[in-house]
Amino acid sequence: VGIAATSTAVGDFMLHGLGHGSFHAASIYLGAWMGSITCTGSIIACLKLAEKMSSKPLALPGRDAMNIAMGVGSAACMVGFMTTGSPAMAAMCLAGGVGFSGALGFHMTASIGG
Repeated sequence: VGIAATSTAVGDFMLHGLGHGSFHAASIYLGAWMGSITCTGSIIACLKLAEKMSSKPLALPGRDAMNIAMGVGSAACMVGFMTTGSPAMAAMCLAGGVGFSGALGFHMTASIGG
């Protein structure tokens, strides 16, 4: 489901671009963001349940700060995506948001275990 949501949102942006209003821009960004976090989180959960990855929680030092930084980065990319008139800048912001949310999904899910 996650990869489908991300692909659909990115495809919508590639097909229609900018200039269709704030609601359309927000739905593209948030669809791609939620799809990416869902995709990577689901992959890690599947690997842990199939015992292909250790079920121990990933306990990196500063993990809370990393999660906050990825959340702030995602929010900054959304602001950039929503406010730019440049298709190239919008594409970079969308890619950044997808990257941050994918990393966040990986990190948050890998940090669960027991």
